[in-house]
Amino acid sequence: MWMDWGEEGEGLDDPANRSDFGFLVFRFMYNNENWRYDPTKIEKPGTEAEVMGPYFPRVSYTDKSTFEAGG
Repeated sequence: MWMDWGEEGEGLDDPANRSDFGFLVFRFMYNNENWRYDPTKIEKPGTEAEVMGPYFPRVSYTDKSTFEAGG
């Protein structure tokens, strides 16, 4: 889920405030220990995609017009 923080950006009263700030949230709620793709089964950094398979979040950077054109 993408969270747009609006024109205020991060809302910091600081020159470091980023007005283009956004946030991507990955929310894991499944609690079946028999589920093959359970991210709690990740035991070694770098094996996340292998363990989570098709449920591993994949992100990329793009500009607004490209994103909106993709639906």
